[in-house]
Amino acid sequence: MGIKLVVDSSSEITQEESKEMGVYCLPLTVSFEEDMFRDGVDLSYDEFYDKLSEYESLPKTSQVTPYLYEEAFKEILSNGDIPVAITLSSEISGTYNSAILASNQFEEEIHIIDSLTTSCALKLIIKYALSIIDKYDDPVEFVNEIEKIKKKAKIFYLLDTLEYLYKGGRLSKFSALAGSILSIKPIISFDDSGKVVMLSKSRGWKKGISLLSDLVKESGEIDEKLGVILSYSGKDSSIVDSLKQKSESLFSLDVNAIPVTQIGCTIGTHAGPGTIGISYFTK
Repeated sequence: MGIKLVVDSSSEITQEESKEMGVYCLPLTVSFEEDMFRDGVDLSYDEFYDKLSEYESLPKTSQVTPYLYEEAFKEILSNGDIPVAITLSSEISGTYNSAILASNQFEEEIHIIDSLTTSCALKLIIKYALSIIDKYDDPVEFVNEIEKIKKKAKIFYLLDTLEYLYKGGRLSKFSALAGSILSIKPIISFDDSGKVVMLSKSRGWKKGISLLSDLVKESGEIDEKLGVILSYSGKDSSIVDSLKQKSESLFSLDVNAIPVTQIGCTIGTHAGPGTIGISYFTK
């Protein structure tokens, strides 16, 4: 009997990566008008950004269904293992509730963890979980450890445009227009309850990078041993280069060795292309 992880595609873990990691990665769905796609299955990240630029209205992202969780739990339990699901924040998706509903269909032991975050911060939590999973015979002790470490996960995004926040109804047209004229670059993150918060705004990209760097320094000492991920939305990974240069003052490790991950549809829908991010754990 062992512990098997069930995660979701908002973690930016591709289907190929999930097989290598030995986890079940269940896809959210993204709909462009009448066309529905399974994130990372029917639609690659590059294809998602192509469509994002083609359509005037924002696509709709939908939670992982209880049925998908039921099927994953059923397979894991039939192999004599114990499922542990780690989901994106319940404040931004119903995926956590889907996992709870599915687990209620079984009498066997199943554990559900609300990560209170998403994207590359969630990816780091999952990687940490995999690094310690063989040390625990008791799944309760394992879950308690993940509950502790998730509180140290940090993620910051610097957005290039306010357009997609406006399209998603999170900004007025006046604010979006004013922000465009003034070249406003917002910085967003997740608070302790798992809600998306706007931490600050800057005028211009260079100031935004500096402000992002300051926020990272203020968040606490970084635990480099547990991993750092830089991320970007859109199809051009070179936009991370400016963050890499600034990151030289944040880390003792070689910034060129820090993995770079493309942001998928969960964050990409609302942040739009041109966003850069940084994810890590504090000590």
